[in-house]
Amino acid sequence: MIFWYVFLVLIVVVILASYHYKFHRSISWFFLFFVAAFRYNVGTDYIAYHEMYIYKDKMYEHKEIGYRLFVDFFSNVGFSPQFFFFLFSLLTLFLFYKGYSYIFNNERFYFYLATLLFIPFYYFATLNVVRQALAASIFFYSIRFILEKSFFKYLICILIASLFHYSAIVCLILYLTSKVKFSNYRKYLLYIVFVLFIIINPISILVDIYVSFKLPLYYHFNSIEYGVGVSGFGKVMAIILFVFVIFSSNYINKDNHIENVFFNMIICFVFIKIIALDYSIIDRFSNYFKPVLVVFFILFLNNMMKKIKGGALFLPAVTILFAVLYSMLVIYIRGSEIVEYNQYSIDLILYGKSNYIIEVYNSN
Repeated sequence: MIFWYVFLVLIVVVILASYHYKFHRSISWFFLFFVAAFRYNVGTDYIAYHEMYIYKDKMYEHKEIGYRLFVDFFSNVGFSPQFFFFLFSLLTLFLFYKGYSYIFNNERFYFYLATLLFIPFYYFATLNVVRQALAASIFFYSIRFILEKSFFKYLICILIASLFHYSAIVCLILYLTSKVKFSNYRKYLLYIVFVLFIIINPISILVDIYVSFKLPLYYHFNSIEYGVGVSGFGKVMAIILFVFVIFSSNYINKDNHIENVFFNMIICFVFIKIIALDYSIIDRFSNYFKPVLVVFFILFLNNMMKKIKGGALFLPAVTILFAVLYSMLVIYIRGSEIVEYNQYSIDLILYGKSNYIIEVYNSN
């Protein structure tokens, strides 16, 4: 995992240099793209996607039509399996880049801060959940249409995202985040409901009833994939998120349309994390909200700096330190649990059936 620590140091240097010397803001994202696009056997699903591209096995038949059209077209033209990772990395990171550029259009510092926070919050996930990461990037890009109240454009984006991962269709309901405004009374009532969900766990009760009557596909809830809870680390993070939202809500201006939309999205995120405590499969929907959390965190930080004396210097420094330390924690956890993260190799061949693999680091 030493490679990833070096990578973290380099990307922090690139981000700080880009901000200080006023380089184009895309430079740091190009660095992120290069590491993702040419990676070889990095990520839990790399080999599965690599083999599906070549052999189109039974798993391939059940994937979304957008993914299959991409694979069919580029494999038939003659592009290599590595080109699949190159293309998906390009589209995914470009759309996230455009999304953060839109939100922080006139705020260079906050854009670079968002880039730094994006690394531990979601960048490493893009190396694993390849299809869903692309769907999440399309959703994140389309948030501009929620803010602009353009439902038709938002609908088109979500439908396109669902061509790469069916779960994206759930994001349609998030358009309502532009319509809802929580009063303090409703906000605290909602927090009480969340606490009751944690204590009573009604989802588990409903699932038990479903299984007891042996309703269609009931056996999935007893499987290792669907019927287990999130990890201990996941439960801790869910509780930390809940506490953070309660605290940060006092610094969010609900009369500000942008802040209200992102606050509502984070409320949805908390709800998903809570009901996923006992069924980790539900936690997969949280992938759509982690990039959103970056924006919410910065909106909270911006408002907090205005209210705390000396916050304009202290809080950004603490946030940068937090992003770096959290990235180190993510690297350590992935390196400890996932053998593929203990090495980094690149494949430079994008066309043809051969490959040219260069091993950069390997501690396995």
